[in-house]
Amino acid sequence: MRNSGIIFYLKLGVEKQYQRFKHCQNRPLLANHKNIIFKLTQLAKQRNHLYTSIADYTIDASANNYNSKILGYFNLYFSSYNA
Repeated sequence: MRNSGIIFYLKLGVEKQYQRFKHCQNRPLLANHKNIIFKLTQLAKQRNHLYTSIADYTIDASANNYNSKILGYFNLYFSSYNA
């Protein structure tokens, strides 16, 4: 994956994930779970270390300005790539 380009990990806390997905019907890993927060916490414990280890950049996706941070990293990456 790393040879294909730049990897961003958009890190989002469990509470924010819950707020975004609590009414979502097309999330198979969350379907039919009585305690979605528990399941999201389990998934985070299993996956966050992997995401962090392969990411070139980790961005707090709960922040209101995370889109501008991504654009800033893109500009930095492509300016150094084309130099």
